[in-house]
Amino acid sequence: MVVTETTKVENVSVIVTVDSAEDIESTFNIEDIKQIIESSATNEVVSFKIIGNENYRSNGNKSSLSYRVEGNSNDLESFLIGIEKIRTSAINYYYNKN
Repeated sequence: MVVTETTKVENVSVIVTVDSAEDIESTFNIEDIKQIIESSATNEVVSFKIIGNENYRSNGNKSSLSYRVEGNSNDLESFLIGIEKIRTSAINYYYNKN
């Protein structure tokens, strides 16, 4: 008798919380996310979210950010493009927040 087991990853959701552009640049890259999504089953919902911790602008006002992209594991390329866009937007937010 041969017993085989299959591992199936479903509903992949990645959330990254950061304090600065440097955190974003050092915390993850697109290749890391690609590897995670490639381990998921076909036709699964996948999501990625960046949360920027609340901080103060130079004028004293509180500021925070949150970006999210959702996709399907069958369309990995479009999902990764969306992640790259929000990653870039979040980095720009921190460099231009003053």
